[in-house]
Amino acid sequence: MAARITIAIDDAEINAALARVAAAGLDARALFDDIGASMVVQTQERFLREKDPQYRFWKRHAKSTKRRRGPGAPVLRDRNLLFRSLTHEASRTYARWGTNRKYAAIHQFGGTIERQVSRRIVTSSRRKDGRVLFAKKNTKAKSRVDRLVQVGAHRIVIPARPYLGINDADRAIIAEKVEAHLKAAAEGK
Repeated sequence: MAARITIAIDDAEINAALARVAAAGLDARALFDDIGASMVVQTQERFLREKDPQYRFWKRHAKSTKRRRGPGAPVLRDRNLLFRSLTHEASRTYARWGTNRKYAAIHQFGGTIERQVSRRIVTSSRRKDGRVLFAKKNTKAKSRVDRLVQVGAHRIVIPARPYLGINDADRAIIAEKVEAHLKAAAEGK
C-alpha cells in the first residue's frame, strides 16, 4: 500500500469564509465537492503551464530526458498518467484533491532514487540507414534483436516540481464558490 502524503492548507481567509457557511448551518458537501472539482482543474492547469502554485516554472528536463523524449517534450506528462489521475473527494467538512500514483510524491517534493545493478532484456532493431535503435517489445521488425544487458548501479535525482497547493487565484475561486453557495442558500435554491 502506498503511503499517503497530505498537504493541509490552513488559510485564514478561506477558513473565515467557511466559518460563515458553518454559522449559517448549511450542509457544505456540495460546496466542498465544487471546490474539489475546481482545484483539480487548477492543478491540471499547472501541468499545462508547467508551473508550481506560486507561478514559478518547474525545473526543465535533464539532458538525458531531453535525449530520450525530445527537446520540446512537456514536463511531467510523458504519458499523462499523473495528469489524468488527478481527482477529488468531498464530505460535509473537507475537500481533498490529488492522485493515487505511487510516484506522485517524488515529483511534488523531489528526491533521489538509488538503483541497484540489474539485468534487463532490451529490444533493438536496425534501421535502413544502419543505426540501431531501441524498439518496443512488440515490434515486428525483421531486424529485431533481444539482448540481455546489465545496467550498473546509478542514482536518479528528481527535482521538486510542486503541482499541489493553492495560490491567490485558487483562493479567489474558493471564495467565489463560498459566496455562490451562501447566496443560493439565502435564495432557497
